[in-house]
Parts: sequence; C-alpha cells; structure tokens
Amino acid sequence: MKPVIIILIAFVLLIPIPVLAASHTISTSTQQSTYENGDNVVITGNISNYDSSSGGFLTYFIRSPINELVTIGQVTPSSDGSFQYSFTASGPYWSSSGNYVAESHFDEVSSETIIVYTIGSAPEPELTSTSTAPSTSTSTTTQPTTSTTTSTPESTTEPEPEELGIASFVDKTKDPQHYVDRYNNEPSYKKWFDDNFPQYDSIEQAVGLELTKKIPSWIKNVFGLYAQDQISEDELLNAIKYLIDEGIMVVE
Repeated sequence: MKPVIIILIAFVLLIPIPVLAASHTISTSTQQSTYENGDNVVITGNISNYDSSSGGFLTYFIRSPINELVTIGQVTPSSDGSFQYSFTASGPYWSSSGNYVAESHFDEVSSETIIVYTIGSAPEPELTSTSTAPSTSTSTTTQPTTSTTTSTPESTTEPEPEELGIASFVDKTKDPQHYVDRYNNEPSYKKWFDDNFPQYDSIEQAVGLELTKKIPSWIKNVFGLYAQDQISEDELLNAIKYLIDEGIMVVE
C-alpha cells in the first residue's frame, strides 16, 4: 500500500501547476470637472501590475454623447504604469453639449471616464484701435526739363527660402516619432516647442519627419480590439469614418 501512496504523491508533485499572470486594471480621471469649447482636456491614469519590459501601448477612443467617434490615439505608459493623453475640445465633433466618453484600452481590459462638456462661447479677441496723426505733406512744383533719360529696369530675383533643417534640440540617435508623441501628449512640451521654434511649420518638420497622409501604424490595434469583441462593428465603422473625415484614408 505504501508504494502506491508514494507513487501517487510523486505523480501529484510532478503535475505542473499553472501560474496565473497578474491581471490588469485601468483607472482614469480628468483634471477638471467640466470643460468648454477650446479647453485642453487631459486624461491621466494608471495600469496596475504593468510590466514595462513587456512593452505595449494604451489605445484610447473619445466618443460623443451620440456615440460618434471624436478622436483616437495611442500612448506608451511609463515604467510605473502611469499614462497621460490630451486633446483640445474644439472642432466639428464637439458641436453639442453633453457627456463625452474617454475609453482607454490596454491588453484585454478597458476603462471609461466621463467628460462633462458644454459648448460655451469662445472668447472674442480684443479690438485695439490705433490712431495716427495725419501727416502734413507739402507739394513742390518743378518746371519740366527738356532732357530725358531712359533707365533699364534691373532684374531682381527673389531669394530662395533658406532650408531650416533639423532643429538643434533633436538627438539623432532617437526615433523622431519620440518628439512627435511628446508634442501631442504633453501640453508643456508643446508650449515649449511652439514658443521657441516658431520658424517651423510643425513638429514633424523640426525633427525631420515628412508629413504624409497615411494610416498610422498603430491603427491595427483598433482592428485588433474589434477582433477580440472589445468594440462593436458600429464603433469600428466610426473609426474608419474618422480616418476618412481627417483625410488619412481616401476612398475613391
């Protein structure tokens, strides 16, 4: 009997016990209780049990009160699992007051945060009036002379605009997209760039990225979420509609 018991114990010990991976939860919040037209909306959050070595992106969707897709994007969480993304509440997709929804997706979990939005009224620019004193001009009459001179107009050529090249702050060992992501997701970084490098038309020009109308590489995550039944077919169609409206996807 003892040999049988020993064999059973050894058999049980040899059975591999599955190790369950730590599950994630996402917490998100807004920095203000309400927002108006033109406000910068900042969403902050944290992913529990986040492992920075495994990488991964957080994808977010912003939806209107009637469930229309307003914007989509993606950010990389910090090593401690915290993240932040921002956008401006203005444009045709912010045409009605109500509760907008910020939906954050990571791995197979998601979180929703309500954005209370009112259209309000954008501040009107101050009108400044400048008055100039009328200048007194004196006219003198000169007698015409009998001699005439013919002058040949000089040919002038417009100077070609000087190429700006890559901005001085760019570290060429880094991926230029790193700077674009910071510009799009960090309001303080965006203000720093706009204030100090007004000669550039865009952050992409400053870091040497060509502005091309193409589908972002991370858009595959949207279709991945659809494949995992985390978003509906209507939501996927709304995402495609957004790409068309923004000119990223052209349908002939």
